[in-house]
Amino acid sequence: MAEAGIALGLAAGMAGRILDETHSHIDKAAAELLRDDAPHIQGNPPHLHVALAMRHIVMAEMLERRR
Repeated sequence: MAEAGIALGLAAGMAGRILDETHSHIDKAAAELLRDDAPHIQGNPPHLHVALAMRHIVMAEMLERRR
């Protein structure tokens, strides 16, 4: 579980950097996060939770940018 916490912290850092990107870059980053995590999350609940948290962070930033 500590591994998931560390990964979530890294995801938050990534989301912070993503804030400086344009809409198209945010869309691309979201797709890359999901694609890159796909092999690691299958059958691994902690990794799935982290991947979903990362996706949520990126999607929230996308919605905020589009306001």
